[in-house]
Amino acid sequence: MARTFLTALILVVPALVLGAEEKPASKQSEAKKSEAAATAEETDEISENDSPLVRAAKQSRAKKNSKSVVITDADVKKSKGKLSLISSRELPKVEPEPEVSEQPPAEVARASALKARDEARTRFERAQKEVETLERDLLTAEENYYNEDDASIRDQVIEARFDRAKKQLDAAREELASAREALQKLE
Repeated sequence: MARTFLTALILVVPALVLGAEEKPASKQSEAKKSEAAATAEETDEISENDSPLVRAAKQSRAKKNSKSVVITDADVKKSKGKLSLISSRELPKVEPEPEVSEQPPAEVARASALKARDEARTRFERAQKEVETLERDLLTAEENYYNEDDASIRDQVIEARFDRAKKQLDAAREELASAREALQKLE
């Protein structure tokens, strides 16, 4: 027992001595902190010599120095507000219902065939209108060619328009022919 007492004494005495030495150091650090706070307060004071930018910075810093409240678990337990807890039970699983077509397969195929035929008819009608428009443009360009007295304008400007209109008309006629064939296949 004497040995444990001596061991404890050896450990406790230096700890007390060291602890005693640290207290003045902590008082010194507290003094330094208070001096730093005082210096910060002095620098935050707005003086007449400060520029407008420095004044604005000091004012915003003064607004930011407000202390915020930290909410702890103990605060939550003491509060009189309503606290709701959610249990961790599993919800029942809902399986999606398989999609069932309301129409029989024959009706679905018939509906898709009708839709394809309507699209082909619309394509044919659009191509037919395009051909009619381009034929009128080609006739107008041809009339302008013969009505123009200036040979340079006729050869450079009007002939280029005529050639461009003719190429567009040829492409539109090919589109009309393919649309007509597609419509005939579906009807």
